[in-house]
Amino acid sequence: MEEEWMRDRAFLGDLLRQHPQASPQELARLTGRSASWVKKWRKRFAEGDPSDPSLLCSRSRAHHAPTSAGISA
Repeated sequence: MEEEWMRDRAFLGDLLRQHPQASPQELARLTGRSASWVKKWRKRFAEGDPSDPSLLCSRSRAHHAPTSAGISA
């Protein structure tokens, strides 16, 4: 499944390079994804290095900061 998602992200990246002014709705129609998905990935592509293949990977949804439950007073 992740491989399919990465293909969709790569396709969106290609579309963004070819048509940078395209609306999220148009890109969503072309990719078969939602406009919110397009907006999320458009932002990530804008923030990252286009030559970095890890840009196509999902980000972890896990908490990155330790919880306070393990701290004793």
